[in-house]
Amino acid sequence: MTIYDPLTRRLVVRVVYDGPGASGKTTNVQEICRRYPVGKRTELYTPGALKGRTMFFDWMELDVAAQGKLPIRVQLISVTGQELRCYRRRPLIRTADCVVFVCDSRPDHLAYARQRLLLLQRYLRERRPAVPYLIQANKQDVPGALPASELIEQLRWRQEIPTLPAVASNGQGVIETFQQAVKAATRYARSVVTMSGLKAIEGTPETADQVLDDLLLLEDQSESPQWDEYHEPDAVAEPEGSLG
Repeated sequence: MTIYDPLTRRLVVRVVYDGPGASGKTTNVQEICRRYPVGKRTELYTPGALKGRTMFFDWMELDVAAQGKLPIRVQLISVTGQELRCYRRRPLIRTADCVVFVCDSRPDHLAYARQRLLLLQRYLRERRPAVPYLIQANKQDVPGALPASELIEQLRWRQEIPTLPAVASNGQGVIETFQQAVKAATRYARSVVTMSGLKAIEGTPETADQVLDDLLLLEDQSESPQWDEYHEPDAVAEPEGSLG
C-alpha cells in the first residue's frame, strides 16, 4: 500500500510475490538480493524459515530510480505458499501495489495454480483502484514445461495479463519480472497520489518486524473455517481475469 514517508521524502511501494508452494517465489527474491548491490538494498529477512520453506514471508527493501520528483523505495515480499498457512497470505496481498504470481509451468501444476489465481483476483478486487498483477511462467527448464503463451491459455486466463518466462533457479527472467512489477507498482502509486494527494497517504512505512507481529496475532484464528479458503474452490467466483 503506497505510503509517502515525509522523513525521507520518498514513496514506499510494495511488490508481493504470490503463488503455489515450491513454485519459486523465494528463489526469485534470493536472486534479486544476489544481483542488486548492497548499497541499494537491505539484507534478505525470512522469519521462522523451516528447512528452506517460507513460514511467514521473505522481506527485502530496495531503492530504485526516482520517478518524477520523488525517489522510490520498494518493499519486496514473498508470501508462504503452504495451504495450512494461507491465513498469512491474504493480509500481505491486500497491502500490495503490484503482485507477481509465480507459476510452475508444468501442465500437472496448472489446476492448482488456477485456483490460487482465482483467489488472488478476489483479494485484489477488494482494493480500489484495482491493483495490477502479472504472471511469471517459472521453471521453463523443466521437461514438459509450457511456454508462457501456452501456459496462460491452459490457465484460461486473459492474454492481456503480462506473462513472463523465467528460470528463477539460474536467474533467467528474474530481474525482468521484478522490473516490470516495479513499473506497475509505480504507476499504481502515481494513480493513488493523483486521486488522494500526498498528504492523504503520508505516514511511517511498516517494518518487517511490525508485519510479523501482525501476522502472529492471527495465529489464534488460524483454526477457524474462515481461513480455510483453499478447500472451498466452488465458493470462488470467476474473476475478470479468467475466461472460465
